[in-house]
Amino acid sequence: FMSAINNYQNRGPLPDLKDLEHCNTAATTMGVYSSLGTLAFSLASRNPFATWTSLAALAGSLFGHHSAREATEKNELRMTTYSLIDVVTEKNDQIKTKDKIIQDQQGEIERLTAINAELEEKVKRLEQTQKSFDELNEEHIKILEEQTKQIEEKRDILSKLTGLVEGYETRKAKHVEEMRETRQQREALQSDIKALLAEQKRINENLAERVHRLGEVASRVHQGVKD
Repeated sequence: FMSAINNYQNRGPLPDLKDLEHCNTAATTMGVYSSLGTLAFSLASRNPFATWTSLAALAGSLFGHHSAREATEKNELRMTTYSLIDVVTEKNDQIKTKDKIIQDQQGEIERLTAINAELEEKVKRLEQTQKSFDELNEEHIKILEEQTKQIEEKRDILSKLTGLVEGYETRKAKHVEEMRETRQQREALQSDIKALLAEQKRINENLAERVHRLGEVASRVHQGVKD
């Protein structure tokens, strides 16, 4: 844009090839050169009246040519300005769109971060529950083992209670099996939660990378507009 203005300012008063590109200045260019030819003929004929008349005609042609050139230049500058405004408007719209996408992605990242925090809290509570449950199971097993030991020591005395002991052993085995199954279910649930957290971490990394790329694109767009 500034280069176009400088080109217009650096042009001389006489017609040039640039003037032939437009209808208005092309016509006045022909008028100027026609007046120059008439002046040269008048000078050659040494006719003072014709010479002064030719000079006046040349002055009028130059004035008309200057006016036509000025109008043409203003029109070109106006069209160039409109084009630049359209380009800047389009760039601004693109920047706004990119900013909206980035804001949406950041909102999604914040939402996923909140979900991750909630899942981590649940995992912590599950681990604490599991630890308490394991301690309780160990204590219960120790009690069962101690009771079993006492029963074995008093087997001779409690021989009449063999049926009760066998029933107790059955219940004990059933209880141990139930605890084993519960532990397996808990371990499977913990494994699923860990897999979910790993997948969530991968999604967050992908989203962060996309936001970073969009930030670079927005920076380049801003830089392009400044240039």
